[in-house]
Amino acid sequence: MDRDGADSTLGVGPGTLRIPAMLDDAVVAMRGMDMSVEGVFRKNGNIRRLKDLADSIDKGTGDIEMSGEGAVQIAALLRKFLRELPDPLLTFKLHKLFITSQSKLYLF
Repeated sequence: MDRDGADSTLGVGPGTLRIPAMLDDAVVAMRGMDMSVEGVFRKNGNIRRLKDLADSIDKGTGDIEMSGEGAVQIAALLRKFLRELPDPLLTFKLHKLFITSQSKLYLF
């Protein structure tokens, strides 16, 4: 994060949030695209291109131009990034709390 992080203003609140630069680039690129593509987060995209993009990001070869990629390709890259995190975003410690909070929403 210190080396490859970005101060993003896409979060909630008035301040900035330090997130991986690749994540910020992907969200910014997708916000500028037509997201009416059905199943954008379900489709695989081009697997060879996904591997090439991931490799270039891992090697740190500079800024990757994501606006030239399609929405499905960027969504596949985001899924790959989130899948390969060392710790899940929704931690096991808080699993019961997440389930309880979601079940309370449907009582109204």
